[in-house]
Amino acid sequence: MKASSEKFAWVANGTPRPRNEHVVRETERFIVVPTIGALVEGWLLVIPKRRLENFSLLVRPERDELTELLGELSVKLARYPGQLHLFEHGGPKGSLVSCGVDQAHLHVVPLQFSLLDEALAKTDVNWSSAPRIEELRPQLAQHEYLYAWSAGNGISGTLKHPKSQWFRKLIAQRLGRCDEWNYREFPHYEVADQTAKEVAG
Repeated sequence: MKASSEKFAWVANGTPRPRNEHVVRETERFIVVPTIGALVEGWLLVIPKRRLENFSLLVRPERDELTELLGELSVKLARYPGQLHLFEHGGPKGSLVSCGVDQAHLHVVPLQFSLLDEALAKTDVNWSSAPRIEELRPQLAQHEYLYAWSAGNGISGTLKHPKSQWFRKLIAQRLGRCDEWNYREFPHYEVADQTAKEVAG
């Protein structure tokens, strides 16, 4: 798991980025890249520039900047069909829930179905209502958690039995592409490349 856990180390360390990572937006505290393994175009990741395990640990200047950045991205992603969704697989270092990646990263993706409705229908998560990602309580950082937000509504929850890439699996299932949830096996570089051209342009 070492290579995976260090996947976004280049962001915080300032080392050269991998050739298959396209930075489409950069601010003082965050970078934005198309995700590897995207099942739809327009799927982005927002990554903090400092070492951070999950978004509940953001400090106030980061939270304020994230609000502005997400507003910009919502405008850019309006070209894609569907409703904009945010989600995070949050957890402490080494968490199974966190996609095997220890650096915090927020998924921003347009979907033509309600990810929240799909998530709430699952019985393996204890869900509760949640604020926008910028207002998550730091106490969440003590545990593995799932978070999703869309159209003014947010939910957070804990898995009864932690598993990796929970939201990716749910999206793949809803799209009828159940076998393609794993970004390591199905990187779909061509989708990330196309998203980079469209969003950065």
